[in-house]
Amino acid sequence: MATALDWLRGHQRIPLNSPQDVIDSLKEVRKVLAQHPDPRCLPLVFGMFDDHMGWGIFQLFDDVLAKYNQEQLTPHLKRALLSDNRGTRWWATHWAREFLAPELAPELEAILLNPEDDDAHYFAIGALADIYQMTHDSHVLAVLRDRAATETDPECRELLRESFKEFEAQG
Repeated sequence: MATALDWLRGHQRIPLNSPQDVIDSLKEVRKVLAQHPDPRCLPLVFGMFDDHMGWGIFQLFDDVLAKYNQEQLTPHLKRALLSDNRGTRWWATHWAREFLAPELAPELEAILLNPEDDDAHYFAIGALADIYQMTHDSHVLAVLRDRAATETDPECRELLRESFKEFEAQG
């Protein structure tokens, strides 16, 4: 485990043009972390994501993150959602929906309001809609209503429409 953590420490924000040995090592590190959970890896895992799809490996970190409870994940997701790195924010928004916590609402709202994060807006809308269903927080509903009034992306508009339909059905 120590070598996996050391490897992650040395490979924060893994760039798209990484050599094959880095990509191969990333695959192995992911397997080790999935088999041997250690919460010390969480800030390092969120810190390695950059603004690309990660050769299909980044997506597989779901199995690593699933080893931790929400209390362990939420602080690291919050920090990642506030990262100065667009790719880190994108991946954190992606995982915020899967590892949902109402405490993430302010950071998800910030993502939704940031035009630079337009490719993460779909995930932010989905996570905020899920948070609203959990909490019935009127501020979250207002954020979603405001977004529905201005959203131009067809997929995001459809997600908002479906979300409001579900909210109405649940009363």
